[in-house]
Amino acid sequence: MKFTESQIQNLAPDDASFKAGKALSGKNQWLAASFTERSLWGEIKGSGSKPYQTQVDINAIAFKCSCPSRKFPCKHGIGLLLLWANDASAVTAGTEPSWVAEWMDKRVAKAEKPAEPKEHTEEDIAKSEKSKQKRADERIMFVEAGVEELTLWMSDLVRTGLLQLQAKDRSFFDKTAARMIDAKAPGLASWVKSLGKINYYADNHIWQNEALVILSKMHLLTSAFQNLANLSEIWQQTIKSLIGWNQSPKELLADETAEIIKDIWVVVGQETTQEEDIIIQRSWLKGINTQKSALILNFGTRFAPLDISVVNGSILEAGIVFFPSVWPQRAVVKLQNRILDQLPQAPICLPNINELFSFLAATYAEYPYATDICCLVSGIRPVSDQERFVAADRENYYMEIAPEIDADKMINWLAISGGDYYDTAMVIRNNKMMPLGIFMDNKYVLI
Repeated sequence: MKFTESQIQNLAPDDASFKAGKALSGKNQWLAASFTERSLWGEIKGSGSKPYQTQVDINAIAFKCSCPSRKFPCKHGIGLLLLWANDASAVTAGTEPSWVAEWMDKRVAKAEKPAEPKEHTEEDIAKSEKSKQKRADERIMFVEAGVEELTLWMSDLVRTGLLQLQAKDRSFFDKTAARMIDAKAPGLASWVKSLGKINYYADNHIWQNEALVILSKMHLLTSAFQNLANLSEIWQQTIKSLIGWNQSPKELLADETAEIIKDIWVVVGQETTQEEDIIIQRSWLKGINTQKSALILNFGTRFAPLDISVVNGSILEAGIVFFPSVWPQRAVVKLQNRILDQLPQAPICLPNINELFSFLAATYAEYPYATDICCLVSGIRPVSDQERFVAADRENYYMEIAPEIDADKMINWLAISGGDYYDTAMVIRNNKMMPLGIFMDNKYVLI
């Protein structure tokens, strides 16, 4: 799998590193450069007497370099990938030297070796279970108190009238959100914050509908929690997850009972946002055979960079594990075998926008909290009505484009597609479309 320049830029830790790597991507700057089906490596003259040895795992994306840089990947790793992407003749097929083979063999062995369970005595197990149950009971008590307080808060809002929301300042919502954090219910805190983020001063009255939808979902969620004991186990897990009980990816990966969904997965899109000091990366994957959609969440800080193993626009042969839910969406990659150059077959798509609306209606009926719904729809093209862009199908039905999609991206879509109809990957957010990429001749092309 050879990466495009835009994909390599996404792998760079910052713009300066990409610029420095690009300056090192010329054929004459590398003493040697070779690849196999699993690795890419090269040697480049550095500041010392010995050349720097740079290597890349091209399937489970990882970098290693003998240079002293603290950035990951360093400029040499970026330069080597760019050299391979832009000048195929400069990188020859070869046999891994010992310093590459040893590193790759260790990576493969580590990925294939299951974690060895720690041995515990019956007394240790009983003590651990007792402590775990105590923490769970304490959490339930905190959340129950928070739910009771939030229910009263919502009742007061309805009693005084939702029109009063316009007169509330941001601190009104922030204070209640903070109370939900104290109650160990961060999911409820997010809903309260979203209520405070509505634009109450827009010219139209759309805020009234937005506020009503949010309050309705909050009421449904708190009512479901109060009825938790009468729900099925999977619904209990789902409600707890919505309120803020989150299983860690490490726990999910260590769970031997979790089903591994093996497929050819297309990384159809990626979005990176920042909330305070936390960087959040969302990667949407679509299974070609299973037709399942997966959302991989990746978190980073200035001290802990984002994981770069899931490359936007790539095609992975991998096994994925989903977090338990009545509507499985969030997942983690457990087994990543290799990255493919092209799709083995055309993806199965919804036939048109009318069928997309029907699919969305069925999804919301099954799970009203569904967000960022990833879909593939056949025969879509961008259309401008002079005031805005929309996505239209062959029957001239259309869907609005999400406001997050700027004019530059729409122009790029037009340039790539030539205004023609293509099978299109998208995410539906707030009933609007975020186009991600199109399928062309068994290739996936990011918009």
